[in-house]
Amino acid sequence: LSDMYWFIFPVLLPLIKEEFGLNYIQAGLLVTSFTIVTGLGSFITGYLGDRFGRRIILSGGFLIASLALMLCSKSSFYWQLLLASALVGAGASTFHPSTLALLMHLFSKRRGRVLGTFMLWGWIGSTVMLTGVSYLAGRMLTWRQMIFILAWPGLVFAPFFFRSLSFLTKGQNWQDKAEVKAPPLSQSTLSLLVIFFTAAPAPIHHTQPPGVLAVATNKKLKEYLKKFKVTLMREGNISGMNGLLLGVVKQRDMEGICLLGEIPYYTTQIENPRSSQIGIPAYLTSKN
Repeated sequence: LSDMYWFIFPVLLPLIKEEFGLNYIQAGLLVTSFTIVTGLGSFITGYLGDRFGRRIILSGGFLIASLALMLCSKSSFYWQLLLASALVGAGASTFHPSTLALLMHLFSKRRGRVLGTFMLWGWIGSTVMLTGVSYLAGRMLTWRQMIFILAWPGLVFAPFFFRSLSFLTKGQNWQDKAEVKAPPLSQSTLSLLVIFFTAAPAPIHHTQPPGVLAVATNKKLKEYLKKFKVTLMREGNISGMNGLLLGVVKQRDMEGICLLGEIPYYTTQIENPRSSQIGIPAYLTSKN
């Protein structure tokens, strides 16, 4: 549905240009205003989705886009149509940032296939819409009638998203509804982190805290990791997590351990002979 918004104006632009007597610059601005607002809005709505929740962002976006399309169909002047097309872009900008983030959380193992399927059906829907609009516009329906009809699916999906995503607001861990339970700190984030600790850390007793451990000596890295509410340890000294201990275990080829929630994920130590530190590129492979 969101992909449909990208193609409404380009397909109907010749009819709009003829009715309003627009030049090519004015006609192009209708598409440009939509594109600019969608691009900038994606950054803003992505941030708002992380901060305030994706349920309201997604449902509100469809509602705004649908109402803006109705304004487009009722526009009497060019400036009204230009403003309404920008509002359509504001509504459409909410979809991809929040939806892709939601899919990344819900599917931790088959993300590629899930995202591929998601994109495939988006383009199939766009193709069907383009074919139908191209055939009907100017033959059976005016461009105003066409836009008015295309506004209604969003009005249906807005309450649907608001209701179906209600689990995002519940106190329980909503990741449990996913196919694979996701840890508090996403695997994709940790896989990009390189954690450093001293070459010969003093082993201490291991207790399993309900959080994330990262062993670090680098000051900047420590400050960065604090954003994720982790326990930091250096040679047996720790901070945070109410003083719970998590030791570095030396056995076989596993010399570092990282706990996500209550699920052990192990990291394999890689030594750098030119440095007094050891880097762990966070290999996240479950013990099971």
